[in-house]
Amino acid sequence: MVEIIKGKTEKTDVSSALEDFFKGSEQFKGKLYIGYPILNSGGESIILDALWISQEKGIVIFDLIEGIIPKDREKHRDSLYNKVESKLKQHDRLTQSRSLLVDIEVITYAPLSEQNGQSNLTAFSDADLIGLIDELGCSNISDDNIYGKTLSVIQSVIKIKPLIDRGYVSKKNLEVQILNALKKLLPI
Repeated sequence: MVEIIKGKTEKTDVSSALEDFFKGSEQFKGKLYIGYPILNSGGESIILDALWISQEKGIVIFDLIEGIIPKDREKHRDSLYNKVESKLKQHDRLTQSRSLLVDIEVITYAPLSEQNGQSNLTAFSDADLIGLIDELGCSNISDDNIYGKTLSVIQSVIKIKPLIDRGYVSKKNLEVQILNALKKLLPI
């Protein structure tokens, strides 16, 4: 079973489809993070649409697409891969010599899009996604120790904060609170 941790995303339809995919599949295990930023070197922050960590498959970054697929997804996938790899290589416990101990792959998931000839690492359906995941092969983080270190590093690299429901805050309620605070300060 995959544990799903949700952050903030603007791609709600596709992220819900990915969440449903993992909820409905008993064959996959691990943790899925949806919509969390990773601080890249230089202070630049990138938001990963989704990141799945699995002992069997390693780290899979999902590039989620709603609507028409832009032409140059391969460059975008390479950029995501390079940024995450760069971030993970900064942690000695995930490297051996110059090699990262964790496999990383980037998959574009576009279940709401029409297939436009792009099929390399692009899934247009759940069946496509299962096929791409199955093709990934076995990961080298099947060792519990490396898996635990990977989870630890990922959690330190991405800003994992539970979403706080602030539904109780309303503009009207806020205005009343401000007026009451002002009345206390000013003698009328």
